[in-house]
Amino acid sequence: MNTTQNMLVLRLRSFLEIRNECAYTGTARNIPTTTDVQGYCDLIEQPGMGMDAVFQNLLASPPYI
Repeated sequence: MNTTQNMLVLRLRSFLEIRNECAYTGTARNIPTTTDVQGYCDLIEQPGMGMDAVFQNLLASPPYI
């Protein structure tokens, strides 16, 4: 993923702050740009793909074959 743990925490915190602000108030002080939204999507997608790969490898091994 080419990111440090601290950077990942900061990016997730930023995502959660803007998400919560939009979800609970219906608006945001700083409206995210299209690029911001795409970045947040990538941020969520990458760890999800990593977890999927781990589970696929585990399920491809005995006793699950």
